[in-house]
Amino acid sequence: MVGAAGEIWYVSGDYVQYDSNNNKIGEGNLSFTQPGGSMWVGYGDFTVLFTARSGKGDQTLTYNPGVITPQAVTTTSEIRQKDAELIVRWLARPLSARWVMPYGVVGYTQTKFDQDESLPAGSTFPIINTRTRHFRYTYKGPLLGVGAIFPFTEMFGARADLRVKFYDAEVTSEYGTKSGSGAGADIIVTGYMNFWRGFNLQAGIKASSLNGGQEVGSSVTRSGVFGMLGYTARF
Repeated sequence: MVGAAGEIWYVSGDYVQYDSNNNKIGEGNLSFTQPGGSMWVGYGDFTVLFTARSGKGDQTLTYNPGVITPQAVTTTSEIRQKDAELIVRWLARPLSARWVMPYGVVGYTQTKFDQDESLPAGSTFPIINTRTRHFRYTYKGPLLGVGAIFPFTEMFGARADLRVKFYDAEVTSEYGTKSGSGAGADIIVTGYMNFWRGFNLQAGIKASSLNGGQEVGSSVTRSGVFGMLGYTARF
């Protein structure tokens, strides 16, 4: 079989900033919209799936007193994010039942986001003495996961996934480049409807975390909703 889908995501999440000693120095939230698409090819019990998304949005972050200014201060940022993921899925038919088909996944993931962070008018960041600073974060690494398909009827069903991701992370800014590592995870719940000659609709929710370790100094937890329209040709 081969197939493709277009998708749209809305993401909202929490952002926590740490210093080099792993002390929390600020926290805030972010939100953005990501359109994207996926392609897959399968044979027997194996499917290879590639997904890519790109979007932008906004972030606010409130720093503790004394970090940037004597008082607590809130910054605003424009966020531009790109995600790419390649996975191989194996259907575990020996463990299946009439109502469930378990599977395992392995793969590789990458998330990049650029942040242009600005202080209120009249304030500047220490060291660089500018009102705006720029960060580029990269999280990439292998993933392992398990999941299951629940076919309610021939037309309707659901899937649930848990994926653990082992990140190598890097951040580049006016202050230099730092790198680190950490583990993140995704939890995804999806409902689907096969409605006409290989076409299907999917909608669901996803919670995920990005962790680059204390060297990178950031931790991001996000949740979102998504919708997809896809087509699968079976041979």
